[in-house]
Amino acid sequence: MAVGGIELELSNLILLCPHSFALSSTRATNILSFLTSPIVWRSEVGKIIAKFVRIGIVVGSVSINAGPSFAQEDTDNPQVIASEKSIRAAASRSINLFKRSSVRYLKERKCPSCHHQTMSLMVFKTARRAGFKIDNLESKRQVERVSGFYNTRRARFESEVVKLPITPVGYHLWSLDLGGHQPDDLTKVMTTALLKNQNELGHWKRRDYRPPASATSFTSNYVAIRALNRYGTTEQKEQIAIRAAAVRNWIDETSAHDTEDQVFRLRLAYELKLPPEKRKEFVERLKKEQHASGGWSQKPDMQPDAYATGTVLVALHEAGHV
Repeated sequence: MAVGGIELELSNLILLCPHSFALSSTRATNILSFLTSPIVWRSEVGKIIAKFVRIGIVVGSVSINAGPSFAQEDTDNPQVIASEKSIRAAASRSINLFKRSSVRYLKERKCPSCHHQTMSLMVFKTARRAGFKIDNLESKRQVERVSGFYNTRRARFESEVVKLPITPVGYHLWSLDLGGHQPDDLTKVMTTALLKNQNELGHWKRRDYRPPASATSFTSNYVAIRALNRYGTTEQKEQIAIRAAAVRNWIDETSAHDTEDQVFRLRLAYELKLPPEKRKEFVERLKKEQHASGGWSQKPDMQPDAYATGTVLVALHEAGHV
């Protein structure tokens, strides 16, 4: 079927629900039914949402080698039976979509972005790990876009450190990490910016509001802590520990009000290495938010959509070990 101008087959979506999610056949089928329903893809936003869903699709493909998918278990339902060959073929088409999209973005835009560099690199790295052939040049170009942008603006970047929006800086360091960029003077400048920003507050409060990808302080804190864990220097170790402790206190005192909050709260808990019982609490809360139709909604008063559903499944898989 075609959704939002993008070819989408049921076998693509099977990859969202690998056996490692421990979903029942009925529950997983509900997710697939929801994601393939016309209402999900009715608007132009569906074209963008489809890309985010494929993040979950490709991440899910990693688990195929670990055990059978739910589709292979449910032999009574021909709609969800697919061979590994057909699943990998569907995933390959999804990966090619990201390749085309990332190339086009570099041609049409001069700046880096959270949604193209980070998400594309996430897919390329996961796909490569799953055995798909990915040209290293694809990742190299995305990393060069991020590093080039910050290198040419380094002087301004250093002088305006307290004014910088945390979420994009954190996302861009995530991009560099996914692309294999080693710690250097540039990453030190960027981590210094993160540490100086809102130092008096302890945790980080989002400065920009661009929902859904940049709309919650849980996201800001997650991308900041993730970046500091990977690119923080020896000299910054004490400062990082202080900020991490402040974020731990903040996460204990702060409620999650919508799905994006919950997704990045779980990711943040994993990054902070919170006790397993705490992470399990966040996992169970997310599971309970699943609608009877199979999907998740962005907010309690909204209908389920593909973006929320995809981000929840990936977070449960990566940070919740479900």
